[in-house]
Amino acid sequence: MGSRKITALLKFGVVFMFLFVFRVEAGYWSVTMNKSPIKALVGEDVTIPCYIDGHPTPLKLQKVAVIWTLKLPNTTEYTVYISEGSNHTASRHSSRMAESDLINGNASLYIPQVQISDDGEYSCSVTVTPYQRSAATILQVSVKPQVTLSSPEISVSSQCEKTVTCEVTKFYPESVKIRWERYSDSEGSSGQTLLDENTCLTEPVKNDDGTYNVTSVLPVRPLSLHENGDVYSCRVTHRSLENDLSLNVTLTVLRDEPSYIPVYLLDNKITIVTVFTFCFVFVLWTFIRKGSQRGAAKISQRGLGEDTQQDESPQLIIFTQCDNLVHNAKSAIYCDILKLCPRQTEVTVYMKRMNDPEKQLLCSWDSPLGIGYVRYDCCNDQRLTSSKKNPETYTSDNYRINVEMVPFLAEVFPDIYKCSFTVYLTPDREKENGAELIVEVTHPTQTTPISAKYPLAIN
Repeated sequence: MGSRKITALLKFGVVFMFLFVFRVEAGYWSVTMNKSPIKALVGEDVTIPCYIDGHPTPLKLQKVAVIWTLKLPNTTEYTVYISEGSNHTASRHSSRMAESDLINGNASLYIPQVQISDDGEYSCSVTVTPYQRSAATILQVSVKPQVTLSSPEISVSSQCEKTVTCEVTKFYPESVKIRWERYSDSEGSSGQTLLDENTCLTEPVKNDDGTYNVTSVLPVRPLSLHENGDVYSCRVTHRSLENDLSLNVTLTVLRDEPSYIPVYLLDNKITIVTVFTFCFVFVLWTFIRKGSQRGAAKISQRGLGEDTQQDESPQLIIFTQCDNLVHNAKSAIYCDILKLCPRQTEVTVYMKRMNDPEKQLLCSWDSPLGIGYVRYDCCNDQRLTSSKKNPETYTSDNYRINVEMVPFLAEVFPDIYKCSFTVYLTPDREKENGAELIVEVTHPTQTTPISAKYPLAIN
């Protein structure tokens, strides 16, 4: 009985070996490679695994051929390495395979000091005469970005806006994510706030070595002194980084200086300058008030439904630039129009380049219809007493310069309004350096628009 079992086992073993050899000879073996991408930084040495599974070893080299090919991200494909028996041809400099490993079914390729040009999909094609098998995997070659901020600190008055620039340079591949976050302990704030909606991101620029540069610009305009000490963070996400890179800038909010009533104190006594200033303001206010009353009387005689030309005339255009103009970076220029009743007011912004014979229209703003037609002293209309009324954004399409205009209306004194607006520019140094920004204000009290020019100096 025991001899029968031994005989049966021997027969089963012979059949199994026959079937195994048949499967191998018939090509029932495979090539396996990494399913997940292989990650490496430029300059590192990399081995791309490729194994021959299911074939008995040692292999006879004269029956084995291995071809390594690389498909680049732009779909271009070329041969990297060829092994035929004892003959080896390396198209990629210094790449190699070990014959001792190949005999044992290891067809891995060694690539020293990988470069951006090595990034792509690698295919390992193995022939064990007469059968061929292949597999593929991805090698991701990356370069870590370098991140710099324009300044670790920024000081801004609540009347101004400055920009913070986050430069991300020398990275590969091109895909990168830049986020701006604000961390605040100020009153009414709750920790972290995302600021992506207000940022300006340039198009990636490719360097000669294949890496990329990109710049993100964040406008910072504090609303109150409570924002003093807030921290703005530029956070960068890239496939070369295990964790995000972030750099911080701390905000210092400067106390606003009085714009229209300068008060100078010396030895706790009001100086002559202060007395003169208050007298001047009082006389100006009295004059405007009397003019408003006379205008109101005329309107009462003519009826409320009639239009009037007795509005106060705009008197002065003041430009303020709180930050330097930088090539291809979003910057802000502020313009104040003083002593203005905004009814039927049109503000137009032009630019005149040095070599252009005529100025070119960039953007314009009209006061909303209906404002000021209820009564003569329209500047007392409560719809206009907020610091921000109906902000609108205009963009120039035909002059090839990124321009935005956001108007504000604010009451300075009773019956005296100031129209302020911000012009956001993303200038080109070659085209706009030395150009003039021209602002014109059209008002019913003026036969011709009042205007002012602002020369652009771009770094």
